[in-house]
Amino acid sequence: MNFEEYIKNETKSLNLKFLSEETRNFIPAISGNFIEDKKIFSNFWNKVKLEKVSLKKEKKITKINIKEINTFCNITKKIFLNKYSALIYREITDDLKTFIRVEELCSKASTVVEYLLPSFEDLEKENKLFLKEKEGLEIQQGIFLSALLKNEVEGLHLCKSMLLPTKMAKDRIEEFEKKGKVYFDGASVESFEDYDLVTLKNSEFLNAEDNRTLLPLEAAIDIAIYSKKNNICVLRGDKVTHPKYENKNIFGAGINLTHLYEGKIPFLWYITRDMGAVNKVLRGHSDINFGLEDSLFPHKNKIWFAGLETFAIGGGCQYLLVMDHII
Repeated sequence: MNFEEYIKNETKSLNLKFLSEETRNFIPAISGNFIEDKKIFSNFWNKVKLEKVSLKKEKKITKINIKEINTFCNITKKIFLNKYSALIYREITDDLKTFIRVEELCSKASTVVEYLLPSFEDLEKENKLFLKEKEGLEIQQGIFLSALLKNEVEGLHLCKSMLLPTKMAKDRIEEFEKKGKVYFDGASVESFEDYDLVTLKNSEFLNAEDNRTLLPLEAAIDIAIYSKKNNICVLRGDKVTHPKYENKNIFGAGINLTHLYEGKIPFLWYITRDMGAVNKVLRGHSDINFGLEDSLFPHKNKIWFAGLETFAIGGGCQYLLVMDHII
């Protein structure tokens, strides 16, 4: 592919005059030498970042200008990752020997290629802003994961990583086996005679899902799948406190729109949820020793029932779509 022609076409409508001439005329040429290319691209991304910070500080650019600068930078990251995403993934995972979830994967990416993804400090600042005020730095994480997932071998390895039991669940499995129940901050799992019950607990927000419930709900699902006592699992929503629905169980109100508006739902929340909890209800737990589609050694799965009470909205309906039965 002629990337010089591509980048000209993609950037011709962008206003990049605020950047230095050297920066805005950067040509993302790929030599095939990873060490040399990552040095060139990392220096460029750092230069863009420093220039943008300076321009913002001096109030010389608007939100639209910032978006256009980021778009330009993201195009070069797509070109770089188109060539090197598999190599980067293999370096992070020790040539596929280690299984790493998307959250940790994104945090480690810049240890392999500097400035490939936003720093922890940049994301901390971004996640304190309301949704409408965000710069959109997390788009880079989406580009990175998209580039990884288009590689069949590395993409399937990442999918398998997300179908393994979480550490939060493994730390509480012994407690579940002894007591028959485990309570997390945002979800619970209880064992009954014929089934295991997973309950989403966010009563203040009609059992909407947010950053607080994300990992606890997945961990509760993990424990229900891992448990050898029952082959049937049930997912339901807890009783809520809202005056209109007081003491009623609500299956789920989708994403927490209050937190979404306030910018408290990070981009990786969506990826983690759908590749983790939702996918586990559909497919069960993967086995690191066998392929994802190995018919002789299938996933450790359970029969799932949804206890649909009052209503399910948005993301709540996503869970209904991966259930075996709805009551």
